[in-house]
Amino acid sequence: MKTPKQFLKNPLLSTAIFFMAVLFTASTSYGAIVTNLKGVCKNGQVFLTWTNPTGSKMQYNIYRSTSKFTTGSQLTTSKFMGFVRDNSAQNIQLSTDLPGDVYFKIEDTGLPLQATQGLYVVTCTSNQPYFYAVTVTDLVTGEESKTVTTGKKQSHLSCE
Repeated sequence: MKTPKQFLKNPLLSTAIFFMAVLFTASTSYGAIVTNLKGVCKNGQVFLTWTNPTGSKMQYNIYRSTSKFTTGSQLTTSKFMGFVRDNSAQNIQLSTDLPGDVYFKIEDTGLPLQATQGLYVVTCTSNQPYFYAVTVTDLVTGEESKTVTTGKKQSHLSCE
C-alpha cells in the first residue's frame, strides 16, 4: 500500500488531489445556509454542488484553502475563488433556445442537477489537497456571513 506522500508523487494517480470538507456558513439576513456540499472530480475539473437555501437574490461565494477552515477570518480575498448567483445549475443558453428549463449534468449519462442546487466548477492546476467553503451573500443588504460550521463528513477524491 502506498503512503500518502508516494501517492502524491505519482502524477498519473494524482493530477490534483483534494480534500473536500463539508463546510456551511449561515447568512444572518435570511438565516440561509447551503447544505449537502459535495465535490466530484472529472476530466481535470472539480465540480462543487450544494443545495441552495430558500430565497432569491443571493450570491454564493466559493473559498479554497490548503488547510481546514475553522474561523470566518480565514475566508479572505486570497482564498476567494469566485462566485455564482441564483440558478447556477441552469444552462441559460439551452433554456433560452429550448422549451422549458435545462440544467447541467456532471455525468453524461447522469441526471441533470435540480433547480434547488448550486454549481461551481474549478479546473485542477496542482497536486494539492484543498478544502472548500461556500458562503451566502444577501444581494439586497450586501451582507455576507463568514461564520464557519464544519460538517461531519470529509471526502478524499482524486482528480485526473
